[in-house]
Amino acid sequence: MSFTRAQVLSWLDTIQLPQHLAQPFIETQTLPKTFESLRAIMRCQIATFSYENLAVHYSPTHLVNIQPDVLYEKMMGTNHRNRGGYCMEVSIFFHHMLRGLGFDVYMTGVRNRTRVDGIPCGEYQGWFVHWSVFDLQPVC
Repeated sequence: MSFTRAQVLSWLDTIQLPQHLAQPFIETQTLPKTFESLRAIMRCQIATFSYENLAVHYSPTHLVNIQPDVLYEKMMGTNHRNRGGYCMEVSIFFHHMLRGLGFDVYMTGVRNRTRVDGIPCGEYQGWFVHWSVFDLQPVC
């Protein structure tokens, strides 16, 4: 599932993607699939939606719902606008937005390691959701 055009347009407005990148999608429902556009989208997404774990600790169930419509309401809905979420919530939300923009993207599991002074050490942590884009056009 990717989000609707209206949802993607609302998200583009929320993340304040520079107009020269957002305008092609607004006018023609296409966006250049370049490294430059993906980098700008990622920066805007990260600056708008923070990683936080409030739902895990302060909700009655302590559960995270990763259904796209629930994630959209949590991050873009009138009651929670720009709230952010647990790492997999934000990653899955962003995955579906990239699909809504027309990127050919897929999710995969990743693991990370603790770092000391930037050097990986110790055991690998649990599994996390990550997304990858594999249809970027080279920038000339």
